[in-house]
Amino acid sequence: MEGTSRVCEQCDKEDSSLYCCECELNYCESCSTRFHSKGNLKTHKIRRATFVCQDCEEVNANHQCEVCDMNFCESCWDRWHSKGTLKNHLKKQIDTEHRNIEKSTMEYSENLDTPSIPPALKNTKLGFIAYPKGKRATYYMQIFPDAHKKMRIRGESDEDFRKKFTAERSRQFDICEATENLMNVKVPSLSERYRIYTDENYSVKPKDGRILNHAIEEHTRLLKKVEEKLEQVKNHDIALFNSKGSKLKEGNEFQHAFNTSQIQSLENLKTTVNKNKGTLENKLSDFKRIFKGIHYIFISQAKKKKKTLKRQTKESNNALIKIWPGFIRNVL
Repeated sequence: MEGTSRVCEQCDKEDSSLYCCECELNYCESCSTRFHSKGNLKTHKIRRATFVCQDCEEVNANHQCEVCDMNFCESCWDRWHSKGTLKNHLKKQIDTEHRNIEKSTMEYSENLDTPSIPPALKNTKLGFIAYPKGKRATYYMQIFPDAHKKMRIRGESDEDFRKKFTAERSRQFDICEATENLMNVKVPSLSERYRIYTDENYSVKPKDGRILNHAIEEHTRLLKKVEEKLEQVKNHDIALFNSKGSKLKEGNEFQHAFNTSQIQSLENLKTTVNKNKGTLENKLSDFKRIFKGIHYIFISQAKKKKKTLKRQTKESNNALIKIWPGFIRNVL
């Protein structure tokens, strides 16, 4: 996906500055020139790459956090890095031309070995990538043999299969990355931040009301993200079946197997977030029950103090006007 890898997904060394719409990969200029110099590859649409904020996933990123190892837009950076130890995280500006980035947020894993691909499948017309060096390209080639075996319908042309496989491999990788981000970053980070308050043995304190409200809001937002991704995968899976919903359509076994595993992972995440949210809501109920009187007394005293101060200020102004009416009018 464009904007996820800042290192060329061919050589895995140089900064990526170009994006191929057909390959769906990020390239450095030298690799793009070398790879797209022959045959049908010459016709591929190449354009400048852009990088998207990995938190909101809506706005182009302009900051990189070297500690979080993530790209952030301005507002998401301020939201996450304005308090506590996060304020000390090292911020690096992302060059708008994408020529001066030093580190990839999606580093190539040596554990992602591509399976042995039969010679008959080593055909770029089928979607084969000769040198899969980046994480995305490596994943594509991992699933390629199984996808060809289960997705290709009898009599289907190479071009039709390639289009179908290209769309599916991109969909699967994006979902894997989103689920992995939720599972390994978002949920653990939120759980750790409010770990004390989700402990069943924790007793609420007078200062906890605001913290608990904020924690519940954050869990609600995260739960919405998980539910949206879950609904997206479920809707895709429903479309793989016939109109009665009783039998898979031909060539959809591969997609269904992937969807099933992702649905299970997302359901587990949903359960975890819901459980933590429920615990926080119980703690907030305890807070309101225990500190209800104190809370209202504090508010009442604050309102009374504000009202008294306002009355005293008005009386003082009126007294000044009576003593020096002309001077006060000139000043005002």
